[in-house]
Amino acid sequence: MKKIFKYFIWFIGVVILVILLSILGFWAKVEFGVKISEHQSFENTELYAWNKVRMNDNCKCSDQSDFWIYSKKGNSDNLIVHFSGGVSCFKILSTI
Repeated sequence: MKKIFKYFIWFIGVVILVILLSILGFWAKVEFGVKISEHQSFENTELYAWNKVRMNDNCKCSDQSDFWIYSKKGNSDNLIVHFSGGVSCFKILSTI
């Protein structure tokens, strides 16, 4: 029984450490994050920089707010599409 309790305490410690490191990483990204420029079309996006591109008026979030995507243009003809799981359009007050 003591061995199970020891592993349980170790597991809880690891979970707390992961949560604290996640919070620290989020704070560092917000505080010292990359500058993201905003554009209305892909033609105007900057090379090798993160760009926030507004989609046209036909593309809206479920709450009818504007929809944006992030892009980073390089000199390659390759394309990478990354879908972050679990993210949706919402109002920040709905999470409290």
